[in-house]
Amino acid sequence: MSTQPLLTISQLDVTYRTADADLPVLRDVDLSIDRSEIVGIVGESGCGKSTLSSAVMRLLPPNGRITGGTIQFGDRDLTALSEGEMRRLRGPELAMIFQDPLSSLNPVFTIWTQLRDALAAHSRRGSFDQKAARKRTIETLTELGIPDAEDRLNDYPHQFSGGMRQRIMIALALLLGPQLLIADEPTSALDATLQAQIVAIIARMRREREMAVMFVTHDLALVSQLCDRVVVMYCGSVVEAGSVQNVFRDPRHPYTRALIGAVPTRHQHVDRLITIPGSVPSLSQLPIGCAFADRCTKTRATCRLSVPEVRIVDERKVRCFAEDATSSYHQDPVEIVVEAAQ
Repeated sequence: MSTQPLLTISQLDVTYRTADADLPVLRDVDLSIDRSEIVGIVGESGCGKSTLSSAVMRLLPPNGRITGGTIQFGDRDLTALSEGEMRRLRGPELAMIFQDPLSSLNPVFTIWTQLRDALAAHSRRGSFDQKAARKRTIETLTELGIPDAEDRLNDYPHQFSGGMRQRIMIALALLLGPQLLIADEPTSALDATLQAQIVAIIARMRREREMAVMFVTHDLALVSQLCDRVVVMYCGSVVEAGSVQNVFRDPRHPYTRALIGAVPTRHQHVDRLITIPGSVPSLSQLPIGCAFADRCTKTRATCRLSVPEVRIVDERKVRCFAEDATSSYHQDPVEIVVEAAQ
């Protein structure tokens, strides 16, 4: 059995072209996802999480382009494939679900029409069996918790609740049996109950189908519950990566510590929630050195002069100059995150 990761991203750079300049959105991004593994991608808005998802799917906006690095999916480099070759991969091997299901569901077509067309598009010419496709669709919708799935096939997206539309979008992604599912903030628009249900569905699909998942979110509590490993992104770069247990129990990068420290718990007795000062810098005004330097409590002269290299520390990657990035943290932040999820 091959031990090669299903997805390997190496030194990935993505640039957005604007009227004024080319803006670096992703810089030197490295990560991998094994088969049947769930990897969480976390960070504030504007840190490049969704751009990373779009780059893997080769669905960047018209002004976005991959300017360096590779995206290895199995034995294929996705950055070298034509649009036609990528189109054949999307669905059967790579699938993506979004925060807003209405961005993927057409309001003027029934659910059956949209799910059927997805199956037909990836069938060999002349081999599409509509009866078998209908049966498979009903089974998938039922598996995902859509009650009376057969009776509801001819309903339109607006006739379903937000949680049910999200399940339908997951069904649309899973019908073709992809090896890798990219979930980009799939639960952010849902209430806590529906959020828990969708997370449970993704976890079950991983177990039953041996499917790998890239789970993009700002919610550290969800990552602690669902993911095997976590990748922390800041301003388009990976600043820390490792197992969920290692990173959350003993974060080494100041940004990771700040993110975890900002999670509210019932044990906190403060007048105001802890926040990270400042904001993610604009892509058009990136600092020369470490992008987190202006918000960091550990900043020193070196941080403002050059970008830190990635170091391997206790089985995780850390991109930081701070000396205490190689030493243990004095708290136990994972308990904060787990508690917040309950």
